[in-house]
Amino acid sequence: MKNHKKKKHSVQSAWPTPHTQMSLRWNQKHNLLFSGSVAGTVHAWDVEARDEVTCLIGHDDMVLDLCSLDTIESIASCSLDTTISIWDVLTGSRRQLLQGHRMGVTSMAYHEERRLLFSSGFDHDALVWSPFTPTVLYKLKGHTCPLVGVEVSFFE
Repeated sequence: MKNHKKKKHSVQSAWPTPHTQMSLRWNQKHNLLFSGSVAGTVHAWDVEARDEVTCLIGHDDMVLDLCSLDTIESIASCSLDTTISIWDVLTGSRRQLLQGHRMGVTSMAYHEERRLLFSSGFDHDALVWSPFTPTVLYKLKGHTCPLVGVEVSFFE
């Protein structure tokens, strides 16, 4: 067996936050880091200034995932409270509240060209949404266990 040196790591910097952060999403277009907390809030951070730009309040439970919707200047957050919120990146206001999952929402993915949002959750379902309307477009059923992730791929 080879003798490997153990690498030592240390914290270079830390940013104090009011709550534990559960999810992160970088928004390159606006140069912002978004984080979702156990308290149900979504924070937007200016990384260069190391400062919080805004705090989006709208969930009643922890935010498990964040998804950038760059074509419509928005970010989506999903929560254990069973909802998805679509937030306007420029104003910080909630554009849409999506309700359709029966249990917590674990993951989301967005298809930019078709402008469709996909979500998965503990209720064993994957749902397809338009970020412009609050109703479910399609419900993909048939799984027997909670869905912990969703990805999108379209073939022409």
